[in-house]
Amino acid sequence: CVVIGRHQNPFAEANVSRLMERGITLARRNSGGGAVYHDRGNLNCTFFTPRERYNRKYNLNIVTRALFREWAIKSEINERDDIVIKNKKISGTAAKLGRPNAYHHCTILASANKLHLGESLVKEPANYISRATASVPSPIRNLVDVNRNVNVPQLLSAVGYEYLRTAAMALEDGGSTQLMKQRGFQLVNPTERWFPGIEELRASYSSWDWVIGKTPKFSVEKELELKGDNSGMKLKLSVDVEAGLMSKIAIQLPQSDQMVPVVTPLQGKAYNEQN
Repeated sequence: CVVIGRHQNPFAEANVSRLMERGITLARRNSGGGAVYHDRGNLNCTFFTPRERYNRKYNLNIVTRALFREWAIKSEINERDDIVIKNKKISGTAAKLGRPNAYHHCTILASANKLHLGESLVKEPANYISRATASVPSPIRNLVDVNRNVNVPQLLSAVGYEYLRTAAMALEDGGSTQLMKQRGFQLVNPTERWFPGIEELRASYSSWDWVIGKTPKFSVEKELELKGDNSGMKLKLSVDVEAGLMSKIAIQLPQSDQMVPVVTPLQGKAYNEQN
């Protein structure tokens, strides 16, 4: 699936039509940040805390320490709170600060399909104009490219045990003594049987009303090449979109610098890359 941030424009982050054709789910989360491609090779970690204990660096250091302890992989946390190995990103981060709680989540690229990742996040060529949060493209790396022994189940366990052996308020390694005080961690099964209502919640995060309808107001401009007697001449098309619906459509005729409003049945219809 592809998951976009709370304040993002899905059409500016991915090729929405292509995702639908390939059966790839598009969802919008409640937290900010950029668009992310998820498959079974991309682990998502979430740290829930009271708001006053929200600390990204603490959480990310647990991940970097786990990588080094388990596989001797050296990684760094950059100024954007990405985890990188030799300037290539293995983890992106986002958060939601509420009252009185907060959560911070990050991805860890273990063995994600980089071809599918790249294809899913390639948008349709167009000029999108909006105040929506834009993703910052970065070169990426899978952990298996650094150490072929890395796998998601072992990665999950490594991060979990690093969390348990780390002091709650400071990045201090308590070692086996700290681990002995803990009761370990429990793997949960995110199904309707374990968590009644989770399927309804999952569906809501990928619904049209939430994913498309909650898109910040934007405009899209495209150039269309005329055919026939006017072959070679270009027409500029501008579409304003609010709540996922086309609210205003205008064109700029060749050899003119003014946009002319167009009355069309498309007004009030859902926007997609094809119309």
